[in-house]
Amino acid sequence: MVWSFSSSRLFRKCQRQWYYKNYVANSRAKNQVRREAYYLSKLQSIFAWRGSIVDDVISNDIIPDLNQKWLPRRQAVLQKARQLFTQQFEFAKKKRIREIGMTQKAAGRAFAALYPIDYGEEITDEDLNQAWNDIENALSNFLEMDDIAIPLREAMYLVAQRSLMFSFIPYRIRAVPDLICFFSNKAPLIIDWKGPSYAMQNYRLTLARYATALIYCESQKDFPKSFNKLATQRKIPVASKPQFFEPGVPRFLPQFPRKMILERGFYFLIGPPSVQGEKGNPNPARKL
Repeated sequence: MVWSFSSSRLFRKCQRQWYYKNYVANSRAKNQVRREAYYLSKLQSIFAWRGSIVDDVISNDIIPDLNQKWLPRRQAVLQKARQLFTQQFEFAKKKRIREIGMTQKAAGRAFAALYPIDYGEEITDEDLNQAWNDIENALSNFLEMDDIAIPLREAMYLVAQRSLMFSFIPYRIRAVPDLICFFSNKAPLIIDWKGPSYAMQNYRLTLARYATALIYCESQKDFPKSFNKLATQRKIPVASKPQFFEPGVPRFLPQFPRKMILERGFYFLIGPPSVQGEKGNPNPARKL
């Protein structure tokens, strides 16, 4: 059985939804109920959709350029984002997800499915304009914030949206950090970002779990050799023995500090072992 942090959240929220998404949904099944479960599992709100576009552009446009030591230009990035925004909305508007044989892999980056469209609700120009403004602000801030821009330029290698697997017998755990930065002379840096509705939570443990996965994950061919060589020897300080937040699923409690940067509606969480919170507040949030 493979368990992930997102699966854990969904399981706590609604066990029925977790079951339908992970065990019933199938885009190629002959059974109509299974196909419908697949369609419904892919639907997003406008709010979630704008976040997925930010993820997509950072992972597929910005990070590859940075790995080639090219500094992405803001206008070029926004142009690609706008094109993707338009493509995905047209895909969702035509309900192409319901075409026979259509899958997320077949559609590529144009894939999108939206709750309001599937349920016959109106999406106004104001809704679309607000979504685009949020995307534009988030990407602009990502490129312009020194707290993020400097380590991105200094990193020897960047990895976005990588699925990291590690074993906790008899289970396998999966974690997908938004971004991992590797350096030649210091520990890796983990960066994660959230929309504003999630920002009031404490994400210290989120970054700690990503750190756990990075340290104990199965070997990754493209990770720096120096990191893979040391991976099995590294230990993160643990405050107590592993505890459990679901039956059979480990909850690590490492001393892994982080800082949160709030910038116009998106929260960028930075988690290198060297970052410390302000005195008396181990989890600061500040608006730039």
